Amino acid sequence: MKISVITVCYNSAKTIEQTILSIKNQAHKDVEHIIIDGGSTDGTQEIVRRYLDDTVCFISEPDNGIYDAMNKGLLRASGDVISILNSDDWYEVDTLEKVNEYFENGNFDILVGNINQVIGERVFGLKIKFDCIDEIHLRMIFSHPGMFVKRDVYEKVGIFNLKYPISADYEWTLRAYNAGVDFFCVPDVFANFRMSGVSTTHAYQARIENKEIALRNMGRQESTELAEKIKKYYDEAIEQNKCNYVYQMVWKEEIEYIKLLLDMDSEYYIWGTGLYGEMCYELFSILGIKIAGFMDNYVQQSEIHNCTVSQPHKLRKSEKICIATPKYEKEIVQQIEQMEIGIEQYVLFSQIQKEVLMHVQN
Repeated sequence: MKISVITVCYNSAKTIEQTILSIKNQAHKDVEHIIIDGGSTDGTQEIVRRYLDDTVCFISEPDNGIYDAMNKGLLRASGDVISILNSDDWYEVDTLEKVNEYFENGNFDILVGNINQVIGERVFGLKIKFDCIDEIHLRMIFSHPGMFVKRDVYEKVGIFNLKYPISADYEWTLRAYNAGVDFFCVPDVFANFRMSGVSTTHAYQARIENKEIALRNMGRQESTELAEKIKKYYDEAIEQNKCNYVYQMVWKEEIEYIKLLLDMDSEYYIWGTGLYGEMCYELFSILGIKIAGFMDNYVQQSEIHNCTVSQPHKLRKSEKICIATPKYEKEIVQQIEQMEIGIEQYVLFSQIQKEVLMHVQN
């Protein structure tokens, strides 16, 4: 079975080689690698040309965005199965061998595996909830680097809609779902997805696109009830991500004000080891605040950024804490109060965000 892998890139010299080698080093060799470059000027083209052979198709020319470049690749793909792997992502060592085996032994249209999300040197596993496919109108359940699609699905459903510069993959997936395409989900980790820092800019803009996409593509589940559910879900998500988006845009200009919200002479534990913990760490590093370590009820790593990760029971009543897990904020505050740690000893990262926005608006 021939597999076509499409890689879109622009000024990706720091990561493109890892992407290429993760394909070159696969045990499954019936592979076509189509690399679409937007006219890079940072050495990307030179790196790609080192690996050119009869399995690699390389095109470098201006495009109208990432999905326009992907469409160019789709129109050139000749494989039985097509995957899209961006220039800062890479496959696991046995991915294509597993993919080939699944397709050879199964009868489905789209194979979906798990991916790892990578922030710096940290790896977060992203597990697909196999029983939640009917919630696809509320979120992009699948991650594109973990999807392998039969070529005739693109012939049936079409290519990416350039109306959506951020969420065209979600719109395409909804179209496929509404067309009755058969998805087959497996627990294997297929790819590693490198998140570019901790900016939430795209997350906010994507939610706006996703709401429109979901409402336009309800398909076989169309109903007033579903429409109201979509609106409620995305309105809440947009509001949350708006706060993060605006905060990310202004906080570097408001450093002096943020200093007033914190005890600059104290060390802080950051309670939270996920995305918000990373945002808090970045802010504290710029402020020059000393970080005593990270806290989490479920310790999965012993160290982050050379800081020890501990469980909360090791906290002393005198230590300062910044709670950076908005989803479980109320529960954590209750836990801290039960530990008899006073309100003056902790601060909410979400409250810092709100205070900064209010300050800017005033």
